Amino acid sequence: MTQRALILVVLTLGCAPREEAADTGDADTDGESTLALEGGPGTGGDTTDGTTGDLEDPAATWHRDVRPIVEGRCAACHEPGGVAPFPLTSFAEAEPWGEAMLAAMDSGAMPPFPADSSCNTYEQDPTLTAEQIELVRAWVDAGKPEGDPAIVGAPLPELGGELPRVDFETGMAAPHVPTPEDGGLDEHRCFLVDWPRTEDVFVSGYQVVPGNRKAVHHLVMRVIGPDELADYEAADAADGGDGWACGAGTGMGGGGALLGGWIPGGKAQLFPEGSGLRIPGGAKILFNMHYNLLAGDAAPDQTRIEVMAEAAVEREVRSLFVLDPAWPVGDNMLIPAGDPEVVHEADFRIPETVGPTELFGVAMHMHTFATTGELWVEREAGGQECALDIPQWDFDWQLNYRLATPTRLDPGDRFGLRCRFDNSAENQPFLDGMQQPPGDLAWGEDTLSEMCMALVYVMPAR
Repeated sequence: MTQRALILVVLTLGCAPREEAADTGDADTDGESTLALEGGPGTGGDTTDGTTGDLEDPAATWHRDVRPIVEGRCAACHEPGGVAPFPLTSFAEAEPWGEAMLAAMDSGAMPPFPADSSCNTYEQDPTLTAEQIELVRAWVDAGKPEGDPAIVGAPLPELGGELPRVDFETGMAAPHVPTPEDGGLDEHRCFLVDWPRTEDVFVSGYQVVPGNRKAVHHLVMRVIGPDELADYEAADAADGGDGWACGAGTGMGGGGALLGGWIPGGKAQLFPEGSGLRIPGGAKILFNMHYNLLAGDAAPDQTRIEVMAEAAVEREVRSLFVLDPAWPVGDNMLIPAGDPEVVHEADFRIPETVGPTELFGVAMHMHTFATTGELWVEREAGGQECALDIPQWDFDWQLNYRLATPTRLDPGDRFGLRCRFDNSAENQPFLDGMQQPPGDLAWGEDTLSEMCMALVYVMPAR
């Protein structure tokens, strides 16, 4: 691996977007440096935040130009104790990484937001503007000057939020020490989490609080109803430890609702005002945890969630898994050995029981051989509307995307889903230092098998 590739891999562990907050306004101008808006560094004119440019120092500086960008879009992960392998919370910490930051921003790897913005418009899009990247470039080209600590540029708009209130919390019953599988760096482990309410309630928002932010790579949560509990409790009991070893897709194919998830840097997740997702009394929550120890921190983790709940809501949120129901059976989603481009496509009719709805949240789930993913709405009256297009799939960044404008769905409309996979010899994993030969792939829970599904959040149309 080249030095540049290694730097990009390391940086990819941080600077994750924060999701599900209030509208932040026009993404084309929010957070641009006041100097850039006034004609660029070195103009010497008064800036909109009341500071004055320095005619004798026309270059971009850390405090005035770059610090607001890094604090607003990177520091949520690149902080002491965060999942990223190094912090970026001060000039001394950031200066050695200046060239690497610029390379990651130029490539689009940082901040990570895999969705193609030409498909749809999403809230909390952390993508940097061209002007912001050029400020970082100017800083690097100028030798990365610190500037005057008393002159700090205006902060970027917040992309994350806090719960208005916390009604109760729950989480893993005991600490778990992450233990990588097969001598690697990753562990997938599942936990059944008790739900502290015996009556039906509606979750209107939640906040995931990881116990070990350096090790928790991501979390997926699904509601396990009383009729499903026996199978999951048996898997838990059979393992003998805290939780049980599980695949990356465990819980994705069941009948209960997807509650949500967490990625590094994630903050409060809020459903639209007046809506909520029903959790039945007697249910439990499946925590599907992905641990990664690249940062070298194997301290115990005891992740929990803070919950905002309502006794009743105006509109009930539903989560749906979009896929071809035949794919999980046998080799109906065959990905032949050696084939560099395999396409599987589903035509998914929206259940009639859903009725007229609004689609407000979308996500996709695949594993490590996937290359692209697309989800669209096929109108009964004709025409298509793009919901989500991920032109370069990254297993490590499986985000939830909140549509800036919900899409109305009427009876007879359908979802189209398309996934592409690369099962060529060049795209095989390394085990014990040896690249493995390709083999036929099909639907399966393991990370080295595959899946193709979309996750959508809908609520009744007004």
